[in-house]
Amino acid sequence: IARDEKADLRVRQTALWAMGRTGRHAAAGVLVGFTDAKEDLRRIALAALTELTGLAYADSARWKAWWGRNKDLTHEKWLEFRLAYQGS
Repeated sequence: IARDEKADLRVRQTALWAMGRTGRHAAAGVLVGFTDAKEDLRRIALAALTELTGLAYADSARWKAWWGRNKDLTHEKWLEFRLAYQGS
């Protein structure tokens, strides 16, 4: 839904927001893809990534570098990362 350019902007924003709350590793990859989108989607993607990871990078390059380091995490390692963030 977030990638559907014909969908209403608010619907796309809500899809991005929801991805940030799923806790899923795959959601991070999708959200990173929106860090260089138009401002209305970019802003929501950045907030969703912060919610998902606990990191507050403001630019696409830092998020892409982060994803490059973390995209191949196993399910267990991702859960460890999430638990460390939630426990802090």
